[in-house]
Amino acid sequence: MTVNKAKRDNAVVCTVEAGTGVQTFDYNTIDESTAIIITNTNVSEAAEVTVKAGNGMRSSIGDLVVTVAAGDTVILGPLDSMRFKDMSTGQVTIEISGGTTTLNVIAL
Repeated sequence: MTVNKAKRDNAVVCTVEAGTGVQTFDYNTIDESTAIIITNTNVSEAAEVTVKAGNGMRSSIGDLVVTVAAGDTVILGPLDSMRFKDMSTGQVTIEISGGTTTLNVIAL
């Protein structure tokens, strides 16, 4: 997935990804300055989004699982790198099931 980097006092065109299956993105920003915007465009089925625990010092807290109701948009984050980042690859893994979702990863 593409990480969209916000710019102070500016507008940036965002890349929106189809939210299906398993996806990853590089966590290469300041800690807790990354969030995911999730839109479930399905009109009748909820989507389940799981941000997988990485292998950092807070990974024992486990996965973060959220349900996005049909037609809703949520912001997930800011994400803690010590919980979600795979320290060997620098990536965060997201799993999606149900619904029809789009994802937008924002680095502030």
